[in-house]
Amino acid sequence: MVIRSLLICLVLGLLLSVFYGLVTRVSFKNQRGHISSLYCALIKNDPAFSKPIIFLPGIKGSLLRSNERQEWLTRSQILLDSEPLLYKLEDPDLEPIGILTRISLLPGLLEYSPYQHISATLACNPNAYFLSYDWRRNPIENAARLGELVDRVQQETGQKPSIIAHSMGGLVTHTYLKTNSEKIDRVVYVGVPFQPGVGFLPDIDQGSAIGLNKTILSKEAIFSHPSSFTLLPHAGQRLYKNQDLMNIETWKEHRLSIFRDGSVDEIAFKRILADATAFHREIDRPVTFSNHFLFVVGNCQQTHHSIETDGSFTYVSGDGRVPESSAYPVEKEQLNKEIFISCATHDQQLNDRNVLERIEAFLK
Repeated sequence: MVIRSLLICLVLGLLLSVFYGLVTRVSFKNQRGHISSLYCALIKNDPAFSKPIIFLPGIKGSLLRSNERQEWLTRSQILLDSEPLLYKLEDPDLEPIGILTRISLLPGLLEYSPYQHISATLACNPNAYFLSYDWRRNPIENAARLGELVDRVQQETGQKPSIIAHSMGGLVTHTYLKTNSEKIDRVVYVGVPFQPGVGFLPDIDQGSAIGLNKTILSKEAIFSHPSSFTLLPHAGQRLYKNQDLMNIETWKEHRLSIFRDGSVDEIAFKRILADATAFHREIDRPVTFSNHFLFVVGNCQQTHHSIETDGSFTYVSGDGRVPESSAYPVEKEQLNKEIFISCATHDQQLNDRNVLERIEAFLK
């Protein structure tokens, strides 16, 4: 009798998981999101989310496809090793095809869902748009892609869009705003590394496992991504053993990342560092804004800030990735802004109900 009851509960749980997965599934086409009408009827979306909004995810948050093959990210790539996701100038571009809402084995039970909640909520908004982009590229390149979408939104809705941007999506947004702020209404920045510490350096140095897959974002892959170096301390900020990570000699001296393994195309690497430095100069160039900003900032997690000469880490308050003090641009003091403190970790900030409620209130 007990076994029978357990089997019934197991079957019901699986059926509910499948139903939940179907009802909450968000699909993307032409930078728009689509979800079941049943879900939208159940959540009774806030009117704030009926205005034109563009959402930008962070690094790793956009799905990428080559021809008809999805290169990032599939369920099998979570479970099995795969080819490294390298970036090479001579390779064909990867096509951004949507937001990484979730990867699930059992929807609602066993899943990784960094952008599920925000994407599902916005997909119920007929005026919501989603900018997926090749996050391996320097944010300056993706800012041009954002500009194209902003112009399209204004043409289709007749209104200025507001922007919700997480992590690297905020760097793309702020780069665009430097010269186009008059085209945007309100701006929400969630966990944006405007002045990063060394939190991303271990990824470049050692690689980053994705589920059980230890190869897709190997150190060779991450080192090949120009965007990786825009997430490091800016030139002159000696947060790694009192040395400058925008100087190739630091990488050679300490045999960081692929410098441990043999030959490196130093000319190409110097170009990547120069491009990252150019981006940092642009993001640090003060500009006067009239927009209204909301900053969602974490300060409850221990977060890497610097590495001392003995190799030990210095920790500060943050969201686990972005130090609290780094989550504001150089214009902070002059901005018309509101600040909301979240204790969610970096990749779960937009699943935090308190964060979403605060964003809704701000956009009204």
